[in-house]
Amino acid sequence: MTNLKYITRSLILGISIILMSCTNDFESINTDTKKATSIDGKFLLPSAQSTLINHYINYDVNSNVMGVQAQHFSQYNYTDESNFVFRDGLLDSYIGNYYYVAGNLVKLQTAIDEKPEAILSTDKKNAWRLITATLKAFTIQHVTDANGPAMYSKAFDLKNKTPEYDSQQEIYETLLSELYTVVSTVKTETNLGLESQDIIYQGDLMKWKKFANSIMLRLAMRVSDVAPALSIEYTNKAVNENGGVFTSNVDNALYQYLSSPDANIYYESILDGWSPPIAPSSTIYDIQTKNKDPRKNMYWSATYWGDEGAVKYGEKGDFWSGSIINPQYVGNKTIGTYGKYYSIFYNGKQDAPGIFMDYAEVEFFLAEAALRGGYDLTGTAKEHYNNGVTASIEYNAELVSYEGDVASEIATYLAQDSIDFEKATDKMYRIGEEKWVALLFQGPEAWAEARRLDAPTMSLPKQKEMSDLPMRLVFPVREKILNGINVKEAASKLKSSDNFTTKLWWDTK
Repeated sequence: MTNLKYITRSLILGISIILMSCTNDFESINTDTKKATSIDGKFLLPSAQSTLINHYINYDVNSNVMGVQAQHFSQYNYTDESNFVFRDGLLDSYIGNYYYVAGNLVKLQTAIDEKPEAILSTDKKNAWRLITATLKAFTIQHVTDANGPAMYSKAFDLKNKTPEYDSQQEIYETLLSELYTVVSTVKTETNLGLESQDIIYQGDLMKWKKFANSIMLRLAMRVSDVAPALSIEYTNKAVNENGGVFTSNVDNALYQYLSSPDANIYYESILDGWSPPIAPSSTIYDIQTKNKDPRKNMYWSATYWGDEGAVKYGEKGDFWSGSIINPQYVGNKTIGTYGKYYSIFYNGKQDAPGIFMDYAEVEFFLAEAALRGGYDLTGTAKEHYNNGVTASIEYNAELVSYEGDVASEIATYLAQDSIDFEKATDKMYRIGEEKWVALLFQGPEAWAEARRLDAPTMSLPKQKEMSDLPMRLVFPVREKILNGINVKEAASKLKSSDNFTTKLWWDTK
């Protein structure tokens, strides 16, 4: 029912890293100081980037359903996750795939650090560290934003088969410090010769600095309710030092897929694989309809038969009603025989890019910071909010070759009473809802922000398996079996017990 080759590889190798088991897979993907110097980073980097984006943006019932949890999507007929039923295999592989990437990044940086100065200069090692640390921070952030406490500070020690867990607070503080250190030590004129191997930025270190600073901003703003001093310190550093954050869509951290063989993961998973089909969730579709959002016609398209609409979150739908994801985002082969389990995407772009992080998200964080006050920023909350909305609409319009008058539609949209920032009675909610709409295809991030800001108002399905919305994922069963003592200790670092409705450290509302 899914791309078994991808899932099996990621699950097995990812869990190996999580649990630090002494298997051959562990030795091959973790730091081995006797072998690392023979590895050329240029060959490992594209694989790490590909594996990470494939997991982060994917929809797959065996590894990642965060787009469903964010209520951007509804499931047609296989509705377990839409009703908060999470299988053990999903919990294992979602976390395991991130650790698989993190382990490869540690291996890559170790290989680089151990090269003699005569072969690789300190400046080039620092430049490599900027890239690997940025991707590792991105990866570990999504582990802790799912589970809370996570293995990090002791996770990649080859001799430690049962690593201890750090609290979420410790992880955030460490990631912020690590990111600031790497952006402060890199000379942007350093040339690593990664024009073809670095799929995200083609070796442009100034853009990597902006990406690292933008992730620093994300981490800093996420803790704004629980650690305001830390938030202010690192937001100011991210925005005002070492090149700053994203300032336009040109800076977006994108993974450019190919038509073949490295096609967009949605295409690979939903058509060439056997993942059950998805449709726009009524949660996002109804909000966009009510607000006359021009992105509605960019995000969604009528079906082959001309039908439009959404599937009510948590309920089963059918293929004769509802819209589909705009084929410009993810394509499929020309529709053939109709059948219950066939996707209804058709004739689209297999090479649509995957988004790690974009400028719109940065502007919404800056709007939030300006609204809270106390940060060293220029611009008002309204200006940054309007910039975020504009950046989101402009990016999507270009991606899908939208034929409307984009500038006019943006102006009309922002002038509506329901969207105008000055007219909003709850301005933080207004920022949160617009950011959530803009984060389509970035399910983990959309779910995190919806939990933190309580925006938008999420749907509670009728057939739900728990009394409230899930606030986290419980620790994987495999971890509990092989690292049980430390998992119990990790659970004690949560606000409550190891269950789905326990809020994370940064979630105070």
